[in-house]
Amino acid sequence: MSDPFRRRATALLVVLVALGLSWLVREAHHRRESLPRRDGWVTTDPDSLYHVRRVARVLEEGQVAGIDPYLSSPEGARVPWPPYYTRLVAGVLAPFAPEEPEARRAWLEMRVSSLPLVFGVLTSCIAAIAAMRLAGASAGLAAGAYHALCLASYAYSKSGNGDHHAYVSLLQVLMLLLLSEALARRALDRPRAAIAFGAALGLVAGVAIGSWVGSLLYVMEVELVLGWLLVKNGTQRIAGLAPFGLAFHVAALFALAPAVLASPWKDELPWMVINLSWFHLAFLATGAAVFVPLSFVHAGSRAARAYPWAVGAGLGAIAALLFAIDVGPAAGIRAGFEWVSRADAFMATVRESDALLGDGAGLRIFETLGLGVLLLPFAWAAIAFAVLRKDERALLPWVVAVPILFVQAARQARFADALAAPMAVVLAVGTAQLLRRSGEFRRRLDRVPSLALGLLAVLAAVAGQALAVASTARRLTGEPTAPGIVTKSQRAMRLACEWLRKNAPSDTGESVLSFWDGGHVIEWAADRPSVATNFGSYVGLESFLDPSRFFTSEDPHEAEELLERRAARFVLLTSLMPNELADMVEAVCPERRSRYMTIGRTGKHALLPAWLATMGGRLLFDGADLTGADPHPLGFLRLAYVTPMRDTRPALSPRGAPLPVGWLWERVAGAVVEARGAPGQTLSVSLTVQFTRARYALVFTDTAVADENGVARVRVPYSTEPAPGRVIGAAQWSMGERNGTLAISEADVRAGRTVRL
Repeated sequence: MSDPFRRRATALLVVLVALGLSWLVREAHHRRESLPRRDGWVTTDPDSLYHVRRVARVLEEGQVAGIDPYLSSPEGARVPWPPYYTRLVAGVLAPFAPEEPEARRAWLEMRVSSLPLVFGVLTSCIAAIAAMRLAGASAGLAAGAYHALCLASYAYSKSGNGDHHAYVSLLQVLMLLLLSEALARRALDRPRAAIAFGAALGLVAGVAIGSWVGSLLYVMEVELVLGWLLVKNGTQRIAGLAPFGLAFHVAALFALAPAVLASPWKDELPWMVINLSWFHLAFLATGAAVFVPLSFVHAGSRAARAYPWAVGAGLGAIAALLFAIDVGPAAGIRAGFEWVSRADAFMATVRESDALLGDGAGLRIFETLGLGVLLLPFAWAAIAFAVLRKDERALLPWVVAVPILFVQAARQARFADALAAPMAVVLAVGTAQLLRRSGEFRRRLDRVPSLALGLLAVLAAVAGQALAVASTARRLTGEPTAPGIVTKSQRAMRLACEWLRKNAPSDTGESVLSFWDGGHVIEWAADRPSVATNFGSYVGLESFLDPSRFFTSEDPHEAEELLERRAARFVLLTSLMPNELADMVEAVCPERRSRYMTIGRTGKHALLPAWLATMGGRLLFDGADLTGADPHPLGFLRLAYVTPMRDTRPALSPRGAPLPVGWLWERVAGAVVEARGAPGQTLSVSLTVQFTRARYALVFTDTAVADENGVARVRVPYSTEPAPGRVIGAAQWSMGERNGTLAISEADVRAGRTVRL
């Protein structure tokens, strides 16, 4: 077997191992859910559903819309995501999408939620290729396997997750590989090759920012490497440095420009940092400008040695001036920091934003990134030593990237995905450097057969990801378990939204109010606007807070006014609502914390009876106030749908029977039943609503005392006409010695008409 053939066969084997293992793990940890009487599967990830709906809009409208009328009802809002990921997915799927609307909906959801698995697998392969190029096949096997098994990666690239994080991580590691290859091939010593590599790297960088604005950090990683090379250029001639730096920034600028020009944020907030604006083009243009004068500076000269420091001083002076007068990019950066501090209240409620290090983190860093975290400082130091002492520049991008990404991941777990692949490369290459530092040990390693060495490398990666391996094994071999309350809640939310789309279609723009984690499910599955989503305060602080205001309100009139203001015709909640009470109270009424909950011995919140008087508490118990503070049921909300699934937790069974998990309420004007009698007489109206499929019955009973004119009025939100999913018999009424049955039309309920007895 010739050496070239052997090398190609070895490389293919390394890539296939990474590919196969990565695919297996991401399939094992899928988040696909089956629904009754539906072919195929659905995803339970809210962000994935927004991507699905955004792609569906592109297929219908022909372009990526910057404004979404379904967000922050009733105003609508600018979409906080850039357009490139949506364009890519829509472009890939459009030729194959079914024509029939319902078939297209189901098909799109499954396909959009499957693509990140491909991106995650490709990232594992790139990690393997990068490590193999730097330290041989065994390092490639170790890096590919370590990344394939890393929870930080497969959490975002498992089958059924359609979010963009896996794609962005793929682009980032591709940028590092391209830069590493350019340095390994000494492309920066040859201007023509430098331009080619710089332009390719810039193209990827521009697409990355146009897919997720936070990718600007990955551009900064490249710029730090270029800064190091600028310093080196003072003593060592790097002929292609200026062409490379210029080509990189110009290509990135041109790749990003269409997304910036289409951005709905740039007109009102022209220097915004957290969404696409002129800031990002100015940033790249400034980077390009740094490398123009360098073309006229002779390497090794005094000017070349002074140039990087002059650039730093010049940029620092310009930044100081802009911040002093608070204009342009400085204003955008300051506003960005203000937004981050304001958004912390929202992000603190999201588990993926928890820190991996610090109080309360426990072992989460090892669960997320693996036991290799313990070896990472030593592996990183080994390759940093190789860069500093041996000038092995191909390692420089990885040396620069890993500390930055590690700090970011340590602060918020969701950024660990970006760290996973560079960390796997550094672990594999750094460990190889450490093992080969001893001459005797190196000679022993050289005598080990390649196949055995490769197997040892894979086993080392498996050991480093022991926690993830155990979890994957349980998923592959374990018996199916009964769904927990979180899974039940997700299913209930989806079932209610599907029911709503099919049984109460609307083109009037009426929204559905729910806690923020249900927003994107509502927009896609119910095809209606939402009030709040897990975009949080990105799309409006007031709209984000209003569901919490509604569910913690004890005043029905205040709650009804809020629904009217938000054009919310429906209210959707699940029996998981009490778990979210602490976050809602913290957001809108922290002074009532001790009224609704107490902290138990385990540190968890325990509910107090007073929370049953809130709208959230009442809507889980047929609209009644179980505290007795308000003897009347809600006259402006009627139960439209309830799920068959039950929540059997004792704390939520004060009536002795398990609660339904999902509840969908409809806001109506309510018919006003009016009767005349003697002053002081009591009018009583009652009816029973049967939800046959859910095996649930609601009894509505309300009373009113006749005024001095002998008139009594009861507001009734239910009609006695047949309705989808529910059966209502004749209403019963009584007043004094009189009684009888009562028919209430749907038109009476919707228009708020008076029905006189």
